[in-house]
Amino acid sequence: MSWPAIRTEPVLFAPQQHLLAGIGTFLLMPLIGLAISVLGIVALYTTASDRAVSIFAAPGLILTFGALFSWIGMIFLVPVAARACARGWAGWASSLVAGAAIGFCVGLAIGLVRAGLHPPNPEVLRADNLTHPLPAVYGTVSGALHALLHMSLLRRRARPGGAASQPN
Repeated sequence: MSWPAIRTEPVLFAPQQHLLAGIGTFLLMPLIGLAISVLGIVALYTTASDRAVSIFAAPGLILTFGALFSWIGMIFLVPVAARACARGWAGWASSLVAGAAIGFCVGLAIGLVRAGLHPPNPEVLRADNLTHPLPAVYGTVSGALHALLHMSLLRRRARPGGAASQPN
């Protein structure tokens, strides 16, 4: 079963299936991040290079601890995924764009709340203008990955005839 980029067959899933895929995404993404972090630690011990840690461990830890805030994005992602499936827009590219947009908005909101609670020093802002957009960048990447995982979990439940399988 191939996964087209944008247009798919319209499929109606039961709300329970979207909820289960959302919970699965919420639980699997930290495990994937933990596995990536373990790869970084193993690479550190086998190569004795600090680059291995920065390449693997940092993104892995972001995905692992991103579960603290990813539920906010999942609240918005699940209804968008349901509409996309019902209207035939559940391709991997449209899922990626929708997840990135939702992740960007959530990350930007978290960054603005963080800046409002702890306003940075103006000298720091002039020296490093990347302090505020970082949550939005992390949110964009994390939202895109969450959306792809969510839609792939949903696609596992779809039948080739276009109708979703009934929950057990």
